[in-house]
Amino acid sequence: MIENAQNAVFAFDKNLIVNLWNPKAEELFGYSAKKAIGAKLPALLVAPDNRDSFEDLLSKFVKNQDSATQNKLSKLTAQTKKKEELQLKMHIFAATSGETSVYCVIVANTAALLKL
Repeated sequence: MIENAQNAVFAFDKNLIVNLWNPKAEELFGYSAKKAIGAKLPALLVAPDNRDSFEDLLSKFVKNQDSATQNKLSKLTAQTKKKEELQLKMHIFAATSGETSVYCVIVANTAALLKL
C-alpha cells in the first residue's frame, strides 16, 4: 500500500533517522530509498540554514507527540536533492507498538496540486 501510494510517504525514528521512503518520496525529493534510509531527515529535506528549526520542531513532536502537530497538516518549505525549493503540506502521526514509536509522514507537494 505504501509503495503504491500517490503521495510521498516516509517514516523516521526518535533520532530523526529515516526508516521508510516510498517511490513517490524518491520522485519528489530526488533521493533513492537506499540513500534516504539511514539518513537524518532534516539533512534530506531542509536547506542548511533552516535545519535547526526543523529539527527542533520534529524533536519536540517526538518527545511530546505534540497534539498540536499530530494528525494535522503542517506546512514546510523543503528542498530537493537538486536544491529546488518545494512548498509541502505534511500530515505527521506516531505509530506505537509497545515502547517503540515510528513517526510517519504523508506529504503533498502544493505546487503539483495547483497544476491539477
